[in-house]
Parts: sequence; structure tokens; C-alpha cells
Amino acid sequence: MLTTRISALFLCGALAACCLTGCGGKTAASTAAPSGSAAVVSAGDGVYVPTEEGVYELQSISPGSANLFYTDAATKSRIFLCADPGCSHDSDRCTSYIATPGASFPPLLLRAGDGLLVFFAGTDEEAPRAMTMDFDGSNRRTAFTLSANQQPAGSFFLAGDRLYFDLMETGENGQNSYQLWCADLSAGKAEALLDLGVDGAYYALCGCAGDELCFQQVTEEGLRYCMYSLRDNKLEQPFYTDSSESGSSLVGGGYLFTIDETARTVTRLDLATGEQLTCSFSLKEGYGTPSLRYLFDGKLLLTAASTQSTGGSYDLCAYVLDFPAGSCTEMTLRTPFNDRPVMVLSQVGELCLVASDYRIDSGTGLPANVYAFLSRQNYLNSNPDGYLPVNDCV
Repeated sequence: MLTTRISALFLCGALAACCLTGCGGKTAASTAAPSGSAAVVSAGDGVYVPTEEGVYELQSISPGSANLFYTDAATKSRIFLCADPGCSHDSDRCTSYIATPGASFPPLLLRAGDGLLVFFAGTDEEAPRAMTMDFDGSNRRTAFTLSANQQPAGSFFLAGDRLYFDLMETGENGQNSYQLWCADLSAGKAEALLDLGVDGAYYALCGCAGDELCFQQVTEEGLRYCMYSLRDNKLEQPFYTDSSESGSSLVGGGYLFTIDETARTVTRLDLATGEQLTCSFSLKEGYGTPSLRYLFDGKLLLTAASTQSTGGSYDLCAYVLDFPAGSCTEMTLRTPFNDRPVMVLSQVGELCLVASDYRIDSGTGLPANVYAFLSRQNYLNSNPDGYLPVNDCV
């Protein structure tokens, strides 16, 4: 499960191949948790890093390398993170360029306090490592290095200058063990905090609320959830077990969402207060297998797939669940390229960065995003006239 999570993140970066744009400026020992615990926030999804002014992303556009891009919300433009108008963006002289020799997927891009962090999964020649840099791509330095038999599982959270993540360590006998790690980015070191178990019985990092992290564990009874106190460095008693048949619960935005497919309801549990709200949903005839995806402001996007294929392709539909209002509204915004629901990729304040359509990139031959901004309200209202196209300088 954990290796699947990190592989999916790297694969997401590979499939969302970006197009070329114009230039523009812009061995672990157990240790104690910090005594003064800051509020915990997500460090990112590995592909997009939003700030108050724009969105950073890291994508591969040629073999053996990746490039940093910046999409500015004010100018609605997407550029290489490079200030040299004559740069070809294909060498270490460029602040957008990152060499990835031997890598199958692009590195993960995360937030690192007042800068960016790039995590390299490792290759046969190099161990996994993390590199931090300023927001303009300069001042690059190694944040920490792991052992060759260690691999993060795919969830990263920040508390001040401390980066928390779970990893899998493969022993000489081939058995996998799991640990919670903390990287002190200001001190340039990373250490194990907590043993999370072994194959068949381990905890996986999945969310946060306040100054606590949230973990899930697969048990015979279902998915069991518990919180971890940064201050006390220990897992608390489980507070919820998802015993539904699908087990497709989700943690996002400080909430735990669980689905009852038989009753056609989703329950939202506030991880900080324990408050629960339930929202009913309905699916169009011929659609099933609902999946959950967190949006914003406590709202949820529920997607469902058609139960019958047409020419080997399955259709998707999407619904927005508003829990205080108890409403379920079908999302009618769709991409002309493949007629799929428009998804929120990242957010800048009240603006959502979306792929309003796709195109075939001339260099890679793969689908590439056609970016646009859309206000949260226009997204929730499925307003096709609300698109603010992004100039990609192709």
C-alpha cells in the first residue's frame, strides 16, 4: 500500500507532462519530538506547491531531467522558473533545471517553510535524498539523505521548519518495516521518531489537524484511525474504524470522510473537534464505485465511473458535497479533450488552478494540461464563463 502511494505520486508527475514556456523572473536514531509543537500543514501533493501569489510545479519535459515552472495568479502566465530570456532550460546553468539521471519518474516537489524542497526517490547509483532551495530556484543545498533501503511512503507534513513523513525500510531478509521520520530543515538532518510496524501490521501517515498527525492502519475490522501527538511523541488510542465494505475513506483539510455506499451517504468528521456531519448523495443511473477527493472549505468532490464501457473507455461524473448545507450538486464542467470532469489541481487564495482542457504535447506526444484559473464559486457553480485562461507561452 505504501509503495503504491509514492509510486502514484511520481507517476502523476510523469503523466502530467508540461509544455515549454517562455522565460520570466520569478542511519537514524530515535529522537524526541520538539517541546513546542507548531501547527501542522500539508507540505504538498508532490506535484504542485501553492503560495499566496502563484503555483510552483516540477515536471519532466525531456529524459534525464525535470524543470521547475511557476504559474502567476496575477498575470495568468506560466513560465520556466528562470530569469534569463536567452536560456534553453536544459543545463545546470538554469535555475529551473534539475538533473535526474537514471530516474524513472520526476522528483517530488514540496513546500519547505520559506522555500521549496525537491525529493529524489533514488536510483541504483544514488540513495534517496532531499534538496531545498529558495523560491527563485537558487541557493540549492542538500536537506537530508536516506539509506538506499529506505523510501518515503508519499505523505509529507510541515510544522515550522520540521518535515514529517513516513517511510518504508527494507531489511536484509526482505521484510519491510515502517517508521515516522522528522527532518529538521534548518539543521539539515533527519531522524526516526517512531516505529510504525512491519508488513501486515503497520500505520500509514494520512493527514493532520492542529498540532497532531493522523494515521491509518489496515485491520481485520477495517481501516482504523488514530492521532499522533507531536508534543508527546506517541500514537493515541484509535478514534474511528471504517468498517465499510469499500473502505474508501479519505483524510483531507483536517477532516475524515467516510462513505456508506449502501445508504448513499458520506460522513465528515472534524479531526480537531470530533463534530460529525452527514451528506446524502445520488448517482446517475449506470454509474457506481464512488471515489472521494477533498476540495476546500470542508467540501468534497465525489466521482463515479460508468458501469459499462464504450469502446474500452469509461465515463466519469462528479458531484460536490456541501456538508453544512447537506447538498449534492453535479459538476457539469468537463474537458473537451476527453469529456471528463474538470479537477482542481491547486489553489491560490480564492482562485483554483484547473486543467480546463488537454492537448497533445509536440515534444513528448503525451497529453498536456491547458491551464486556467477559476474562482472557487465559479467552480462550485460549474460556470463555464468563469475561466481565466493561463498564457503558457507555447
